[in-house]
Amino acid sequence: MKGYLLLTVGLFCVVFSVKAQKLGHVNYDQLIVNAPGIQAVDAQLKSYQDSLTLIFQQAEKELIDKYQPLQEQADQGLLPPKDLVQIQREYEIEEQRLAQMGQDFENMILQRRQKLLLPMIMKIDEVIIALAKEEGHMYIFDSGAAGYGYYPEADDLYGKILARLEY
Repeated sequence: MKGYLLLTVGLFCVVFSVKAQKLGHVNYDQLIVNAPGIQAVDAQLKSYQDSLTLIFQQAEKELIDKYQPLQEQADQGLLPPKDLVQIQREYEIEEQRLAQMGQDFENMILQRRQKLLLPMIMKIDEVIIALAKEEGHMYIFDSGAAGYGYYPEADDLYGKILARLEY
């Protein structure tokens, strides 16, 4: 009987402590997409990406210009088999270098994006923390994150956070 009473009191306390916690949610990705200054970040990133694309296209053109005449000679049977094997090996190596360059450029673009977005993300985080403290939110969830959940519209803090970002 004493154990049952303690269990009941314990559950009662847990239920009321959970009810007392104020929760909120926001779609973090939408905040970034609509945050002030994102257009400038996108423009800088596009400019950087365009410059790397030009470099990649030039390297690709040089590879084609170098090996297309040799391919034509091979198609006409003008190259000895020994030379053809060597040329194919060299072409494959240069093709792999070009593919690696493309991957490196993609990584460079991602790194630049992270670098450009970092101040914005830090500002968003500061606003979320300040709002949580001011309004007494115990937790603010990312409603845009993968997973299941119910997020009541009344607990959506998107508008309040975005308004503070646009001050």
